[in-house]
Amino acid sequence: MTKTVTTHKTIGIIGTGAVGTALAVLLQNSGYDISSVSGRNPERTRELIKLLKKTFDENDNAATIATSDVIFFCLTDDSLPEEIKRCANTQTSFEGKLFFHTSGVLSSDLFEPMRNKGAYAASFHPLQSIPRNLSAVSLKDFAIALEGDREAVNYAMEIASKLGAKPLPVEREQKVTYHAAATIASNGLVGLSGVVEEMIDEVGLGEEGREHFYKLMEQSLENSRSMTAAEAITGPAARGDVATLKQHLNNLRRQSPHLVPIYVVIGSHCVSLAIRSGKLSQEHGEEILDLFSNELQSLTM
Repeated sequence: MTKTVTTHKTIGIIGTGAVGTALAVLLQNSGYDISSVSGRNPERTRELIKLLKKTFDENDNAATIATSDVIFFCLTDDSLPEEIKRCANTQTSFEGKLFFHTSGVLSSDLFEPMRNKGAYAASFHPLQSIPRNLSAVSLKDFAIALEGDREAVNYAMEIASKLGAKPLPVEREQKVTYHAAATIASNGLVGLSGVVEEMIDEVGLGEEGREHFYKLMEQSLENSRSMTAAEAITGPAARGDVATLKQHLNNLRRQSPHLVPIYVVIGSHCVSLAIRSGKLSQEHGEEILDLFSNELQSLTM
């Protein structure tokens, strides 16, 4: 049976956390008709309805699906599969509807029960950290990773264009790797910033010192962006300064032993980049990698 796609599309949002709230506001501000919102937290749901200046009542997820042509599931990865499965049993047909979820790691295969009842589906993952402060939310020039049925992906590309975002096609089989990279780029960077701040505090450099280190981090990121990571790599690991690396490790072992594994893992990758770029010989690089490996082994003994 040939599936048809509804021409005029109302949009329902399931999930009223940071992502669902931001997406609802951005879509409405771009001219889309938000027909319904629902979520597990009644207070947040009421706040979003008020924010959208809507008069509709709070709905459950089944009602949001029934009253909308396009449905976005903006839920946590852990709760998403079960909720989609539950919602798939609320109607006998989803003919012409478009279903999206905003998970970075899960694919559109979750919507197979909806597809079997006439729907199209895709995953729609903004490659952006979404804060709760809506005044700071924008997807302009950020990527939205898309994967799924052609009809749903085409509509998602329309949305991305209206939001000023850049569509980024990702193969279903590559979503986990894609999302792991996104997690390191965002959360990993913030975590690394926390490590730097901890060490700055130990030195007693204060807020001014913190700003200087963030300036260094910004410049390093810009170097990687304008070149490649291998070309941009500098520092004692890239130069092969074994004595300096040993001093760092000895000092960390005394003052902040919990940071040693982080230093070793990052340092090892820096060495690999330096070898790849030709800045460090294979022999010299392996000497440093052995140093790091022995350090990690000593921590587990």
